[in-house]
Amino acid sequence: GLSLSSRSEAFLYQRNFVDTGDIRDASGVRRIGLEAAYRDGAFLVQAEYIHTEVERFGGARTVGFQGGYVQASVILNGKGRAYKLAPDYGATYAVFSGVQVAEADRVSRGGIGVFEFGTRFSAIDLDDAGIRGGIERDVTVGLNWYPDRNIRVVADYVRSHTSPSAVQGGRTIDADSFIGRFQLYW
Repeated sequence: GLSLSSRSEAFLYQRNFVDTGDIRDASGVRRIGLEAAYRDGAFLVQAEYIHTEVERFGGARTVGFQGGYVQASVILNGKGRAYKLAPDYGATYAVFSGVQVAEADRVSRGGIGVFEFGTRFSAIDLDDAGIRGGIERDVTVGLNWYPDRNIRVVADYVRSHTSPSAVQGGRTIDADSFIGRFQLYW
């Protein structure tokens, strides 16, 4: 069978908050998605939407599920993320580069680093035609600090609201998560 599920954006919980369980009579899946992004200097906004239809055997009604997000960020004291083609070999696609820390902004050179403020709203709906996988909405607010090249310190608050959740016996779940992370990257 087929099942669809999603983890909370906090990624701290053992179980998925929304889960269709096994759709045993699934005969086919169709998906369509849309993505968009806009950047103006230090400001970046991105959005994505996905709609999934599950066809079923025996004349059972096709069920549809959907999800998506909108997120925005602003670099408070630095340049915006560059838009570039990557990788330089093979298949080419476009990406936004990471935050660049100018020489004068590096903490190791007497600067304060670069700060980025971001917010995100996401939603997923796995309820349709008797399948009660749940509906989840998450709101995230975060601050990233880039003290030097290849270093990022993340502080996020995530508010998750799920109702009803098959995982929790149909009970509404409200979860507040505070997340911190120190990251080295190349």
